[in-house]
Amino acid sequence: MDLETDSLYKRILLKAKDATVLGTAAGIIHWDMETMMPPGAVEQRSEQLALLSRIQHKLSTDPEIGKLLKSIQESPKYEVLDQIEKRNVQLIRKSYLEQTSLPEKLVADLAKQEAITVNVWKKAKAKKDFNSFKADLQKLLDLNKILNSGEIEKFVQSLENFFKPQENRVKWIELSENRCSFLSMPLDITSLVQNVFKNFSGVSVADSLGPEILPRFFLKRLGLADFKTEHIAPKPERNSKQGDLFSRLRTLGGKTEKIIYHCLPQIAESGEIINAIKNNASLPAAVLFGSSLQVRQFYDINYQELKQRASVLAQNNSGGSNKIFRNFDINPKSVLLVTDKFILKHLSGQSAVEPVNHLKVKTLIICRLPFEQFTHPYQEAVSAALPNAFEDYAMPRALYNFHNLIKFFYTPDLKDIYIIDAKLAKGYARVFKDYYKFIPGAEIRD
Repeated sequence: MDLETDSLYKRILLKAKDATVLGTAAGIIHWDMETMMPPGAVEQRSEQLALLSRIQHKLSTDPEIGKLLKSIQESPKYEVLDQIEKRNVQLIRKSYLEQTSLPEKLVADLAKQEAITVNVWKKAKAKKDFNSFKADLQKLLDLNKILNSGEIEKFVQSLENFFKPQENRVKWIELSENRCSFLSMPLDITSLVQNVFKNFSGVSVADSLGPEILPRFFLKRLGLADFKTEHIAPKPERNSKQGDLFSRLRTLGGKTEKIIYHCLPQIAESGEIINAIKNNASLPAAVLFGSSLQVRQFYDINYQELKQRASVLAQNNSGGSNKIFRNFDINPKSVLLVTDKFILKHLSGQSAVEPVNHLKVKTLIICRLPFEQFTHPYQEAVSAALPNAFEDYAMPRALYNFHNLIKFFYTPDLKDIYIIDAKLAKGYARVFKDYYKFIPGAEIRD
């Protein structure tokens, strides 16, 4: 486990430990009530249990626990935790969600009334006098009605509203190991965007989007197609953090070296990939596959050969993304084997843990054009609503993915970019072949 994740994990364990210790103290009081308590001490014990429950509730609902849970579970390094550590995080989250849904007073009142009711039941059972037990039982039932009715009715109402059709809304349900999420998003976002922009006289995009298809896609998606647009090529300042995609590199020592942009309209074969990284001058290198199965197959076939001259880091074999990238960066003779989705997911999963924003390689091999299969309900709905789903949505999305992959690996060290995909022979793929025009110092070699 890395130091950052270890620190977050230890902090949340300490938070949970105090509440757990208080729970064991309450257990001792319950044991005392069943074994050694004097007959007249039930009122005092019930007050003790109510106070402990109130304090335990405060500790269990500390907002800091919620923040720590979010930081840990949204971190790319979450997968580094072992099975026991993940289970601990899941149990803490379960307790946090349960306790935050309950009012503190209700928790204390329940603890007190349960202790009193159990004691009255014992006396009623011994005397076989149920009527003497009715009043306290009713008090407990009334408290349970408060506990149940509000939360359940609120949930039922929310559930009913979710399944009512709404204009311009896409709704779906996501299931995971510990969560069932009901999600709803607008199909057309133009009104939302215009509400944000209406107070501004102009909008600037501090990043180059390369081919015209990308700015056109975003302007249309944001409802800004009819707005006046002006393309500006800023002069980057040495310490500026903004500017277009590649301005950062123009300030890192002047002229960048030549980059050879290889476009191979064929299926990415293992031999072709090995040939591109056959000597030490091509390392470090990154190979982006279209699926995790392809990563596994390439790894199994070529690992023994590659390990003789390089450190091989592979998806699902070497930890989470940040761990893989940091280990990759340590050794200049490294080969990275991952899917393009692995990189894109890392780029979209920013968290409290400092992410890796760029990776230095000499050779970048992209084994497929990063088109998406729109199986996600929202993407599927947006795609279906367009007159030409391929040109208006699938193509811009694929090019934007491609843009982000190049951006992640573009550093002064980059010397060769290989794009290997049979689809490069298609007419629509021309925009990918021409992308080299937007990379300073790049020249194409088919």
